[in-house]
Amino acid sequence: MTRLALATAVAALLLASSSARADDPEYIEKFASKLGNCQPSCYENEHSVKWDQSDYKRVCGYKEWHFESVKPRGSGWTPLASSGIPAVDPTETGCKAPPDSGGKWKSLVGQVKRAFKPLNVDLKNVRFAVQGSWNHDRDDHGDPRKWIAVRIYASNWGLKPNECGTHGTETVCEASGSKGARGFNYARFRLDEARKNQKANRETCLISSFAAAATARGLKKFRAGRIKKNNWTPGLTYKTRFDGELSEKELFAQVDEIETEAVALHKKCGGASPLVTAAESGHKPEFDAVPDPEFE
Repeated sequence: MTRLALATAVAALLLASSSARADDPEYIEKFASKLGNCQPSCYENEHSVKWDQSDYKRVCGYKEWHFESVKPRGSGWTPLASSGIPAVDPTETGCKAPPDSGGKWKSLVGQVKRAFKPLNVDLKNVRFAVQGSWNHDRDDHGDPRKWIAVRIYASNWGLKPNECGTHGTETVCEASGSKGARGFNYARFRLDEARKNQKANRETCLISSFAAAATARGLKKFRAGRIKKNNWTPGLTYKTRFDGELSEKELFAQVDEIETEAVALHKKCGGASPLVTAAESGHKPEFDAVPDPEFE
């Protein structure tokens, strides 16, 4: 999402919430309009961490390949060949891999070994485990085709870093699509902006502290709603833009602190007290400052 698109969405959602109740304070619409026009600033989306081959983590695990053979009209079955290179990361397992499939699959495994050609990887402790049985269909020319899945185990598959620059799924960030990390980053960004302008620019302090408080409140409501629907992943580590890596408990403790400080700053800068935000109105979407159609 571009800066302008994000800003426009922020304004639209805030305005939608505020217009739903006639008694909502007028400043909600005013601040929403300012934020929608990148005032006092636009929030830049977090970009994925850049990495190269040296950042790969070597793991024990497997990748699943498909191997196929085709029977052209008037000919016998072609030698077994791989039907593409898996683009997915390896599935991590213990380093005690199963033995090569034997029995009726012994001959097939021999063919798979000859057909398997990893790209620029010196794999170690390789094992081949057949999965299921032959599948039959036809290729693009209408010729009979049979294919089979084989898990190829090794002790040094390369696991590439994710968008956060970490490995695995336990650590998330804004760039990886975490709404919790995104909301926290946005709230922190606006709070820091309000702090810096507490004396220098009263209008900026008011808008930014309002946005920080609204986002903190909305983020807590978003989490509570997801937990109620059994649609929340607990125990994650959040890699934030400004506060390093935080546990879920640490992140939401800081969300509380952000809300408290933002509300106090808003008052110091001459704003409303108590501060009412669109996230409190009870209308969807709850998470106004970080718009997403799934937030409810």
